[in-house]
Amino acid sequence: INLFYTMSTSKLPIYTFEENYWAMQAKALSHPARIKIIQLITQHRGITAAELSKMIKLSRTSTHQHLQYLIGAKFVRESYEPHKYELYIDKTIFSHFIGFIGMLE
Repeated sequence: INLFYTMSTSKLPIYTFEENYWAMQAKALSHPARIKIIQLITQHRGITAAELSKMIKLSRTSTHQHLQYLIGAKFVRESYEPHKYELYIDKTIFSHFIGFIGMLE
């Protein structure tokens, strides 16, 4: 999912790239299921989407859609190796987001 296209395209030119970027980051964190997904990925490195779905009691489709928001915002990354699929948190992206929030004080 390209999160920039989830916002009305007529509004995008009004704002800078940076403003759109931070809005996309905030939107990715704006649902309790996504927060739970981040917590579970942090606690259970290597967890699969199917396992997440069972743990948060959402359908696989809903879980996949929430994951796509987090992946699109680069908070969550996917790793594919032979016989191994892994979801993990990109701590660098979180650090940048926390830095942005800190600038607002």
